[in-house]
Amino acid sequence: MLPLMMFFASGMLLIASFARNAKEAQTHLGIAMMLPMAPFFLLQFLSIKQSTLLFAVPVMSQFLLAEKLVVGEKIGSDAFLLSLSSSLALAVIFLLQIIRIFSSENILTKEA
Repeated sequence: MLPLMMFFASGMLLIASFARNAKEAQTHLGIAMMLPMAPFFLLQFLSIKQSTLLFAVPVMSQFLLAEKLVVGEKIGSDAFLLSLSSSLALAVIFLLQIIRIFSSENILTKEA
């Protein structure tokens, strides 16, 4: 769950860095919290055959891993590594974008 936590935290920070004020950030974050859940709902309501490629979607992969753990199925190393790497890769991409945004702001370089 740690890579997923990093994915969510960096995603929220990225969205908040684009907002002009707190109300706008709240609006965007509320909508953004629904996006990662969309694949989960698709998996629940549609009969999609599980494949290793589904483990590349961060929230869905955590659900599938937890489901396999609860049922007692063996978790393959390829599925685990794909889940881990996709969440971490997206978190790093988001963090690099945040660093680029914050380094270009003049307000951060001014002294108080």
